[in-house]
Amino acid sequence: NNNLGTNGTVQVSGCRFVDNSEGLELQGYAPFRVSNCEFRGNHATINQWSGGITDFTKALGGISNEIANCSFVGNSSAFQGPSGGALTVAEGGGYTATAVINCSFLGNQKLGGYGGAGAVWVAVSLVPSNLIKNCVMWNNEVDGSTNVNNASLGLALNSPQVIIGNSLIQNLNPAGVGNLECIDAGLELKR
Repeated sequence: NNNLGTNGTVQVSGCRFVDNSEGLELQGYAPFRVSNCEFRGNHATINQWSGGITDFTKALGGISNEIANCSFVGNSSAFQGPSGGALTVAEGGGYTATAVINCSFLGNQKLGGYGGAGAVWVAVSLVPSNLIKNCVMWNNEVDGSTNVNNASLGLALNSPQVIIGNSLIQNLNPAGVGNLECIDAGLELKR
């Protein structure tokens, strides 16, 4: 468990989080930037939110957090509640937003029948929007199926909108502005 709780600015760059019980959990009032990292084969248990990154931060104002140029492959979550197999944006106090830019999410899973998303789950937040830009989310699963609306991206009932730009998100329904149309991206999980 790589839990970082701080009041300073957190920067994580060029790291590999492979085959852990949980990848990276961020909390506190610190804005953060995670860049050029690989999250592969991490498996969150029933008491952990996401296999890749769990964002519980409470930094004040606007888009304070950024996850850029990262890959999330084959992560899973068995958390007993809604979460994302690769990434959960829960925002502990709800006053900040997270931008996910130039990232790929492939073959991640949400297990256990408690809801959530195979790749990215966005929980309740008090800010207007989170951002997903230039990302690919493909072959992610919820309880063994890639053919459900939240296999790649899921939003809690009271979540704000997520702004999507130039991304390829499988089974996003409704497709929304900024999601590229594609029947089969031809992407396969390679371990």
